[in-house]
Amino acid sequence: MQQVLLNLYSNAVKFTNRDGKISIMVELLKQRHKEFVRVSVHDSGIGIKEEDKNKLFTLFGSIKDEKRKINTKGIGLGLVICKMIVHKFGGDIDFVSE
Repeated sequence: MQQVLLNLYSNAVKFTNRDGKISIMVELLKQRHKEFVRVSVHDSGIGIKEEDKNKLFTLFGSIKDEKRKINTKGIGLGLVICKMIVHKFGGDIDFVSE
């Protein structure tokens, strides 16, 4: 899970301006007779277009946009690795961009 948190935080830092904000929230939730942890990373970064959302959780599915300086060096493995780890533990991963 350390790798997941590192990847999510790194993405937030990479796509948020210096004067932007990043917060991480961890919650212990109970649903029926199970407990689970929800981790939320919120940032004031540049956002992701809805049509690009599916690319981010696929192998080498990075988004390139030279005008906005989006992912000019990444190869698109970070969120795929996160997804694999989270699914291995029986969890799910997703995001909302506003």
